Amino acid sequence: MVRFFSRAFFYMIPVAVGFAFTAHAESKVVNWMFVPPAVQQTIMQNVGAGNRVDKVYYVTDDAGVVSYQAMIKKADGSSSELLVALNGNLSGGNNGTTTSDGTPAKEKIDIPFEEGNAAYSQGDYKRALKILTPWASQGNVPAQTILGTLYMEGKGTDQDYGEARKWFKMAAQQNNMSAQYNMAIMSYNGDGGDQDDVDAYTWFALAAKNGNKTAARNLKMLTRKMSTDAVKEAQKRVSEWKPGAPAETATE
Repeated sequence: MVRFFSRAFFYMIPVAVGFAFTAHAESKVVNWMFVPPAVQQTIMQNVGAGNRVDKVYYVTDDAGVVSYQAMIKKADGSSSELLVALNGNLSGGNNGTTTSDGTPAKEKIDIPFEEGNAAYSQGDYKRALKILTPWASQGNVPAQTILGTLYMEGKGTDQDYGEARKWFKMAAQQNNMSAQYNMAIMSYNGDGGDQDDVDAYTWFALAAKNGNKTAARNLKMLTRKMSTDAVKEAQKRVSEWKPGAPAETATE
């Protein structure tokens, strides 16, 4: 494949560091088709014979941790819950421990996110990686974006485009602009996965919607080299995309 863009053309947008990440606890019902595949698989493996999934909630807590809460209707008429992190891991809260409002509690992380963020800002990448990995695994979007950068640049660990793409994708699915931009670059260049112009278009468009001017310029250049059908498919994905929905499966 002839590269339309040189790699140097794509400027990585720095990950925001040194900030105080805040979010309000919230939950909303999400359509099953927009639940990430890894989460779907975990839910179906643990729903139990004769039981069914009633509803799935997209949950964000005050620390910015994203997860999916499945409400299970059992064959005997009783109910149960499953709390699943974005990477498909069951939360520690599924052992019956609940918070004050009756929802399952998440597994406690001993070291605050802020310490990992500070370590990254100070260039202590190995410590940042160690601290932020459990936060990222529980759905913390800034932690996921930082991990993606560490693996992409080989800082504090071996360079691993596959790992970088995995973490960027998790954050991009939660509408993080920097992660969406980096996903577009990796999709176009085929770093850590298949080369895919439609996927690259989708992520560039979403990043541009979030105010990334470089993504908007790259989108125009990419559009000129794509077929009409490919552009229409990408535009359809963009129009139907919702936070929490994998971009490549949102239209299935």
